[in-house]
Amino acid sequence: MFEFSDSIDLLLTGEYFRQDDHSGAVHFLRESFPGVPRLASLGAGGWATNPRDLASETDVGTDTESYAFTGTFRADLTDELTFTNIANYRKFDSSLFQDLDLSAVVNSLQTNGQATTVQERRIDSEQYSNEVQFNYSAEFLDLVVGGFYFHERQRPIDNVGLGRRNGMASNIPLLQAAGIDLAEAYELCGYSPDTVGGGSTIIAPKRVCTKSNLGTDAWALFGQANLSLGMFSDGLDTVTLKLGGRYSEETVESANPSIVIAGGGRGPVIRHTTASTYVERSFKDFTPELGLSWEATPDVMLYYTYSEGFKAGSGENASGSRTIVDPETVQNHEAGIKASLPGGLSANLAVYTYDLEGAQLNKTIAGGPTGYTTIFENAAETRAKGFELDVFGRITPEFRVSGSVSYTDAEYRDFETLDPLDPRNVAAGTPYDPVTNPDPTAFGAPCDGDLNPATPTCEIQLAGNRVRNTPKWAWNLHAEYDVELDSGTVTLLGDVSHKSRVFFSEYQREIESARAYTTVDASVIYRTLNDQLSVQAWVKNLFDVDRPSSTFALATGRLIGVTYLQPRTYGLTVGYNF
Repeated sequence: MFEFSDSIDLLLTGEYFRQDDHSGAVHFLRESFPGVPRLASLGAGGWATNPRDLASETDVGTDTESYAFTGTFRADLTDELTFTNIANYRKFDSSLFQDLDLSAVVNSLQTNGQATTVQERRIDSEQYSNEVQFNYSAEFLDLVVGGFYFHERQRPIDNVGLGRRNGMASNIPLLQAAGIDLAEAYELCGYSPDTVGGGSTIIAPKRVCTKSNLGTDAWALFGQANLSLGMFSDGLDTVTLKLGGRYSEETVESANPSIVIAGGGRGPVIRHTTASTYVERSFKDFTPELGLSWEATPDVMLYYTYSEGFKAGSGENASGSRTIVDPETVQNHEAGIKASLPGGLSANLAVYTYDLEGAQLNKTIAGGPTGYTTIFENAAETRAKGFELDVFGRITPEFRVSGSVSYTDAEYRDFETLDPLDPRNVAAGTPYDPVTNPDPTAFGAPCDGDLNPATPTCEIQLAGNRVRNTPKWAWNLHAEYDVELDSGTVTLLGDVSHKSRVFFSEYQREIESARAYTTVDASVIYRTLNDQLSVQAWVKNLFDVDRPSSTFALATGRLIGVTYLQPRTYGLTVGYNF
């Protein structure tokens, strides 16, 4: 913090983060198409039998590094008017390695005739933003107006093919025969033989190499005024009118050049260039906000707010894609009460509804030249209603409790899409024919609805299904108690949290969900009298509750993967305040 005067200061902040471990690995849950021979999962015989164990032919893991710098300049121009400028720069680099058949079986055309399934995903992201604000505060008016600019350039690299540190040169003749410049192929893979191998070993480009280039430039003008109606009448001095709005413009560009050796590495070779995949779209929108609040008593406030939201369309990161989806828009109504109650209690209750158009959702489906096809689309209409209740109480000076409960009824009202787990949508094996191949699971087999002969896939209507990752009920309870000692304070803390069933996909399948669960965390903190030193012993998920935290339909391996909640975890944290 630089304080140039009583009215001018500059705050500079910096952040750094590093992670290099084996966390976040996806585990085997089930085959995607059991009982469908033409779509047998890859890796059979090599899956882990214990759900929390992991099988892989490569060293899975995550390697992430990020840092950021922010400068906040503030100047009081008058007693009522303040100018603020917030500038930020952020750099993010991440690498993910995983085996998409979740199996210890080593796949290759040379060994078992199967396509290799090792994936490497690297992201190089750079962004900066600047926000300008003018804040005006007077007796009856609080006003903020400003502008915002944001730029991001993201360069993800996706490879599927050879192992993390080994490989064979068999891909090179295919690329040369197709007239592909090897330098270009290596560039799209993000490496060269010199960077990953040596001696007589030649590391070939992988069977899928995509080096995307995604850009975003956005700017906005915004303002919000809180106007006390007491300026018109003394009888209205407890009523405040809120008026706000934001005008946004955003330009999104996407390019997904790639080299794909189809047939699982047998060929032919498909080449997508930057020019053939480049696409750009611009979006603009105005989102208003209107609210009214009333302080019924000094301890009770009631309010109502109507607001709209806007999320610009996003580019798809997939081999050869030219997709930028439409934007999302939302209209939200919220009413509530904030109250301070006798005995040191406080409570906040909010009731809301919202209508969302064009939710941006992605999935992968088996089939296609790469072995998987990415689908990035908009859900037509989503609607939700619910409430949230938060309470806090200081029972005694030493004993504090807080908690919350929420109910959310969110469902799709209109969403026609493909099901990745419907074998009729997967273009592999012999297509359906009513005479020669009447198999009901064959690609192009008749659907319950209309079947378009040009694109023989089965779209289904998901109206009425619940949205992803949204439990109907969720609650938590937190308690803490202080014990004063001559040398400091010991605080005992406990947390109990609950979630009802959560669906991880829009298809509302039990296999892609987690049934209701309750977890308990506990800790003890010792703080010295001057609060400089703290020591905390803690345990999370005390009773070792075992539930999925997410599921994934892994199209490449034709199976369903799963991640789990952390098991019982305990540790010690030491902190020091300078």
